[in-house]
Amino acid sequence: MVNFSLLLSTYLTFVKAFFTHVFYIKKVNPFNIAVYNLFSPSFRISQTHRVKNTLVFSLIKDVFFNRNKNAHHFVSESQTKSGKYIFDGSIDSYQERKEFCNFFLKEKIEGGIFKSTLCYLNNPLDYCLYFFYTIFFVPILFFKTLFVRDKAPYALLVMEILESYQLLRICKKLKVKELYYFNIFEKDSNLNALLLKKTNIKVIKITSEVPLAIWNSRIIADKICLCSAYQFEEINYFKETMFFKEIEMWGPEKMMYVKNLYDMPLFIKSEQKTLGFYSTGAWLRKLNNDIDQGFNMTENEELLKVYLKEYCYLRPEVKLQIFLHPREKKSEVFDRTKEYYNETFKGITFDIINSTNSTSEFFQLSDIAVAFNSTIMYERLYFGFKSILMPLSFKDFPIKNSSLSNICVYNKDELFSKLDNSFVMSPKFFFEFNRLEVYKNYKREYSN
Repeated sequence: MVNFSLLLSTYLTFVKAFFTHVFYIKKVNPFNIAVYNLFSPSFRISQTHRVKNTLVFSLIKDVFFNRNKNAHHFVSESQTKSGKYIFDGSIDSYQERKEFCNFFLKEKIEGGIFKSTLCYLNNPLDYCLYFFYTIFFVPILFFKTLFVRDKAPYALLVMEILESYQLLRICKKLKVKELYYFNIFEKDSNLNALLLKKTNIKVIKITSEVPLAIWNSRIIADKICLCSAYQFEEINYFKETMFFKEIEMWGPEKMMYVKNLYDMPLFIKSEQKTLGFYSTGAWLRKLNNDIDQGFNMTENEELLKVYLKEYCYLRPEVKLQIFLHPREKKSEVFDRTKEYYNETFKGITFDIINSTNSTSEFFQLSDIAVAFNSTIMYERLYFGFKSILMPLSFKDFPIKNSSLSNICVYNKDELFSKLDNSFVMSPKFFFEFNRLEVYKNYKREYSN
């Protein structure tokens, strides 16, 4: 059923946001923070398409011919009447998200709403209203895109208006009281938070383990649930652009899959002199022409691989283990992945740990793990395993003098020294020496 006033108010909010952005109103308040995010880069449009002048019209066409009308826009479990719902990108992760939230909540999750299915129009009246509202806005957006290289932040508004309206409409239909909001890196997440709060829905944002500095240094919510202890330090660092009332520490988003593995009082020790490398799959992202994430991800990760190869060449007793990113494991690219790593680490001995199971099930294989920067590293720290980061070219990460900065390196000499010293430390001493005890939130005992 069409909600005229809701669609109109959503549309006007986005129009107001556009003109606030165009006239560059810099005052720090929740709405302007939401506007800043709304016009930031997005992963939703490929690098190839985001530079096309016709992108606005392509997305309008997608809206009118979208087949999401018959998709599963939401799940509602009638046996649970908590009013607590999940908002996530896709229904595929619903069970995983539900288990994660239920682990920390007293009242269970009642259902979920999914962003990937919300770009649809219900009936002829919906089509007419949407057309009437946007016909004045689309030419303005198109004109603006002619003067910027990245068209996506502007063109995507024609979809995001509709997605936000459908989110609000469904929340009203389901009588949602609390919305547990995942994928907060999406550029419209803060504007959605303001729209939801206006309808008296409590917005609880789950941060994921990725450092807030990368995508989420600006957050609007009623409550924030952190997935990494380092984010406590970031919340204080970015306090001027954080608008929330409550904060709580949860844990890594995928911890439910492996929690039982690390429940044992005594855990099997990692084999000494084993060095794990956690890939982000950046080389494959570049090959696929995915969006540039803005910090020379591919080049810097390649540099780390060069250093690791030299380190293992000079210390042949060290066993290098390559842990693949999920996209590198896909059957259609796996042969290419093997060729790539065989060429990259030619001249040293290494193992590719290829399993359909989650990488987090194999933390114990590596005494020390290294990554450019990867979500899995914060999960590894959470469960008490030695880890080192090489976060080149990141702005505001790590925070100077933070505990995490103690395990970050920035050149070959620092990496070699940190590895040499860490290999001779027990996990317990590693965490004490680097002031990381609070990062190991999962309280498992170390084996002797």
